[in-house]
Amino acid sequence: MTTKRPKNSKTNPGSKSGLWARSVIVGGCLVLTACSVSAPLAVRSTTGLAPAQPAQIALSLPDEGGETLKGQFADALQQSLSGRGIAAPEAALIADYAISMGPAEIGVQQPQDEAEPLERDPDWIAPPRPARRFDECKAQELRGTLLVLDRSSGAVTYRGQGTVVECEFGDAEIAELADGLVADYLSKSGN
Repeated sequence: MTTKRPKNSKTNPGSKSGLWARSVIVGGCLVLTACSVSAPLAVRSTTGLAPAQPAQIALSLPDEGGETLKGQFADALQQSLSGRGIAAPEAALIADYAISMGPAEIGVQQPQDEAEPLERDPDWIAPPRPARRFDECKAQELRGTLLVLDRSSGAVTYRGQGTVVECEFGDAEIAELADGLVADYLSKSGN
């Protein structure tokens, strides 16, 4: 003989308590996915006189090598350029670069004329990332810039800036940033 359970039993998935339990589980899943501060690589770039085909590029390496953040970024850029077959010590194009790391809630704004009042909605080069309630850490932003110049005229052929947001940065994130900038340069030169 089978017994029937009451309709409002805790084991009944259609009951109010069953719906509440599902709501808690779904809400918990959403909260856990919101805890991450990771953001994919974003590249903004402009081009000047980008060659139709990618030319060889010379990159000056810092004296300190991979011991500093700038040295690690230079090494990653050199590997990315060499891996694509466009690195050469005496090339017609030269590359300069910069890298910085800091709190993601600090943004970089376009310069304004001091005589004009501050804009309410400024033109951001890199907008700040506000801290979020369920962040697992204080978000850090790694920002790299690649500038490619014509050696003979000094004309800018490419300027790109990439950013990555994470809790911590290592060689993989620095390499991702360098590869992203080099790939963007190649896409602007017709490849």
